[in-house]
Amino acid sequence: MPVPFPPMLYSIRFSRLLFLGYAIVLSALSRGAELPDLSQSAGELPPGFAVAILAVTVNREAQDEPIVALRDGTGRVFVSTTDLIRWRLRIIATNSIVYHAERYVPLAAFDGLVEAIDEQAQRLTITAPSSLFGATEIDALARAGPTPQRSAVGGFLNYTLLATRSESDTTTGGSFELGVFGRLGTFTSTAVATTTATATKLTRLESTWTYAMPDRLSTVRAGDVVSRPGAWGN
Repeated sequence: MPVPFPPMLYSIRFSRLLFLGYAIVLSALSRGAELPDLSQSAGELPPGFAVAILAVTVNREAQDEPIVALRDGTGRVFVSTTDLIRWRLRIIATNSIVYHAERYVPLAAFDGLVEAIDEQAQRLTITAPSSLFGATEIDALARAGPTPQRSAVGGFLNYTLLATRSESDTTTGGSFELGVFGRLGTFTSTAVATTTATATKLTRLESTWTYAMPDRLSTVRAGDVVSRPGAWGN
């Protein structure tokens, strides 16, 4: 004749079975709701897309580096948000795709932006109105920076010496630059000298006094000036 379990044992067994059932259900739900591995899928192109390496011109200004863009089957161009920020274009909320952990936005989503691709040169030309670019704020009432202090009195000497000997003749020469600077500006002078067995010759080239006024963004210069001759001097 079976011996009935006390009510306490039935309660303990029922609690254990209930806990085990909850654990199984939660485990199944977690596996069913598991997110896809984005790190793996982000490196794959969506169907119908192709990678394009394009040189870029934005509002007639050629950019320094080409970009990695995406193109779909209809010819639309998708550009990464990193490149848009580098061009100072505003990031808009629109449908985008992820490729190699970068978010790509279609240029067609920008109102007023005109894009054109030179297939032969593989160049993307973008014409965008000013409203699509980020604003640059300038505080006209900002305090002016400190005025640079005048330097103490000092000087410098640069020189190059040369000596040649042919049979019994020795020729020496050199070029020299002397500079003196202080509160009244900077004075520089250059010269060349040659010495042979029969004569010594010193020729002054340029002497210039320069006075800088940084608070006015101006410079005063007096002395010898060498400029381009222009068309009439050729």
